[in-house]
Amino acid sequence: QHIESEFEARTTLSQIDDRSTAIQSTAVLDINEINLLPFVDEIYPWTNDYTKQFNVKHKPHNYQLEIIRHAVNSTNTIVCLRTGAGKTYIAALLIKYHYVKKMKQSKHFLALFFVPRKAIRQQQAIALKQATNLHVEICGDEQVVQNCVVHNDIIVLTPQKFVNSLKNGHMKLSDIDMMIFDECHNTSGGNPYCDIMKYYLCPSLQNSQNLTKPIVIGLTATISSKDASEKKYPVLDNLVSICSKLACRTISTVQNLENIQEVDSLIPRPSNDSFEFVKTTQYNQYFYDYIKQMKDLLTVIADILENSECLAFHEIGTSSYVQQLVILKEYAEKYGQVSSVIICEYLIYLSKKFLAFYDLPFDMVLNEMNKQIDICYKQNKKPYSIETLVYNYCKETLNKILTEYSSNPAANSKLNDLITLLEGHANGKAKGNNRKNDAL
Repeated sequence: QHIESEFEARTTLSQIDDRSTAIQSTAVLDINEINLLPFVDEIYPWTNDYTKQFNVKHKPHNYQLEIIRHAVNSTNTIVCLRTGAGKTYIAALLIKYHYVKKMKQSKHFLALFFVPRKAIRQQQAIALKQATNLHVEICGDEQVVQNCVVHNDIIVLTPQKFVNSLKNGHMKLSDIDMMIFDECHNTSGGNPYCDIMKYYLCPSLQNSQNLTKPIVIGLTATISSKDASEKKYPVLDNLVSICSKLACRTISTVQNLENIQEVDSLIPRPSNDSFEFVKTTQYNQYFYDYIKQMKDLLTVIADILENSECLAFHEIGTSSYVQQLVILKEYAEKYGQVSSVIICEYLIYLSKKFLAFYDLPFDMVLNEMNKQIDICYKQNKKPYSIETLVYNYCKETLNKILTEYSSNPAANSKLNDLITLLEGHANGKAKGNNRKNDAL
């Protein structure tokens, strides 16, 4: 029995309760009867009947239509729109447009929707499923991208997953019709978004004769702000930089005065210029001592693993470290290396929880680790000797840290600041206006 399957339930979209009863099955629609001109020019109105025919969640707002039409005519573009104004719905409609366009040619369509954090994969997948009624799947931690493409139209995933598939040659950009980069202002420095675009801008990296490239759509509410704040470059320079990195010649935003007024009426800006934030986190020396012990635990377990040198290039706790473990586990399963599979499962679980130490009370994370390891180990009536060895070492280390923690707790200023902010909100001191409407 695999430990990992007990640690974390796999997310599936088959359990989504789609409340959009107006959405029919795409399979019953005659693709050839769908007119795509309302996407191209405003002289072809988008009516309620067209919404039903196109089989989407609801008629887009006029400001969304302005951006959609600009994006369709621009091919690659960055959609810039304030938070809450429905960027995901715009992306969903653009995906559906290109899906129908490709289906008219009787060809399979595939879009990749990249999210910068695993925590929002399910949220975005549900939104895309409900908006488009296409086949959507989340590429989970234990999955590889190439295994998700056959029966799906949209795959929601973190960018590092696709980077891994490009590097090992399991996928090529020519396999993809469309790539959507959520929060694309993160396309900076060593971000995986940049790694993907290296393959896009340098086709020779894939040694492919097929030079077909997917459409690129970036989504952001704060274009160019990341580099401007971190590197102190002029905003205009960073604007050009992000467009070049994403191979986009245009930025699609609301320019029509009436549409700007529509956005303001639906998604008002805050009434003041105050921002609440958690200050730079301060940890005490005990925190760093415990972190070192946890890293030592992972390192000792990893050293038992065959091909453990592959992990040397990845920082413990990062998504790339976990992905490398997933690859090693798949290799071990393929060749029947049971001990390596077990070790990988322990390492994957511990690594996933590792970063939680920086955001949650240290003892809470340790107790959760202890609890889950106990549950999974004790469910195996006849555990392998290597599993017993790893389990005992984990328990010894975790309990040792918990004992030390009881006398010398790890301080985390972030939690204290967060408590203060939440207390302010609970007492009615929250700042800014509540949104009147969710454009999605």
